[in-house]
Amino acid sequence: ERGPWRSEVRVWGLTRSLENPLAAPAPAPTTASEGLWVGIERRGQGARASTTRRLGAHHVTAGVDLQSSRDDRINRRHRAGDPFGAVLLDQRETVRELGLFAQMVLPRGPWELRSGIRWDRTAFDVADGLGSGSGRRTMAAVSGNLSLARVLGRATSWASVATAFETPTTTELANQPDGRTGLNRTLEPQRSISLEVGLRSPLPFGQIEAAIWTTSTRDAITPFQEVGGRSYFVNAGRTRTRGVEAAGQVILSGDLVALATVTVTDATFRDYVINAVRLDGRRVAGIPRVVARVGVRGAIGRLGLDVDHAFASSQFADDANTLTAAGWGVGITGMRARWIPAEGGTLAPFVAIQNLLDRQVIGSVTVNGGFGRVFEPSAGRIVTAGGTFRF
Repeated sequence: ERGPWRSEVRVWGLTRSLENPLAAPAPAPTTASEGLWVGIERRGQGARASTTRRLGAHHVTAGVDLQSSRDDRINRRHRAGDPFGAVLLDQRETVRELGLFAQMVLPRGPWELRSGIRWDRTAFDVADGLGSGSGRRTMAAVSGNLSLARVLGRATSWASVATAFETPTTTELANQPDGRTGLNRTLEPQRSISLEVGLRSPLPFGQIEAAIWTTSTRDAITPFQEVGGRSYFVNAGRTRTRGVEAAGQVILSGDLVALATVTVTDATFRDYVINAVRLDGRRVAGIPRVVARVGVRGAIGRLGLDVDHAFASSQFADDANTLTAAGWGVGITGMRARWIPAEGGTLAPFVAIQNLLDRQVIGSVTVNGGFGRVFEPSAGRIVTAGGTFRF
């Protein structure tokens, strides 16, 4: 940081190893069951550099993102007693991404204007070890956002419009219904435009915030079938998602705060034909209509305690809306206890419990799962312990 300039550089890296035997493609006796064994070795790295110029209260930022990943993927036929059967897919998938972006913040009196623009270029390369599916695909687009905020006394209101560009993942591109190797040449990136208005206001006893939004997505990437534990993807012509979200907090005492959030979502297909069936107007599967959370956060001396309780309504598990996954009913409780060190303290241990009452609920769904196998159970009680160390 020097004078009105501030620059920042970040680098990151990751590695992942996965061995995953998948279920058989059709109900069958265990001894004759035949499925798929998937192995992935992943390496990823990236860097981000940005610089900001402050002009009084105004800010202008420009930067660049560079990212790459490499997956060595192998799929084998999996049969009981023979986990390493014939090789069905053996390929190296390389992804390289370049992003250029600029942002601006322009306050003027009670108004504040924010804008941004970004250009992304993503290249997918596949080297097919079986010899027939090697190839390359490149996807690029410009996206942007513009928002205007207004201070109204102690409250703030805002309105924004934004576009988004999302490429398929390597897994979505690699899984092809006809069994071919290489890259899916028909699956396209999805593009969205969103509008949002909202209000945030302090209250004598806390704060409240609410927003409404609508998003229209073209070429939405959606799973249309699942076979043997693998999902296959297509582009739906168009989807529309509308929603309302509200959050509030109430100060019960000096160290005790109650919090609550609720989100109501209406996501529907507006233009979608699959297997010669038109599904316009059907709900997008895998999205609960209502999700809510209430909780309490506080401290007793140096012992901090957070308790929350989450609810989710039912959701459809298939695009035709014939299968329904039940909601969470009475909800799921979580708790976290943490030690608050004295000033200058170095160690802050914590203990967290998810699903405190060990309830059995549907945690998620496999959209359009084969043979109606769509329900995925949530984990039971999970206890986590850890801590932070400051030096």
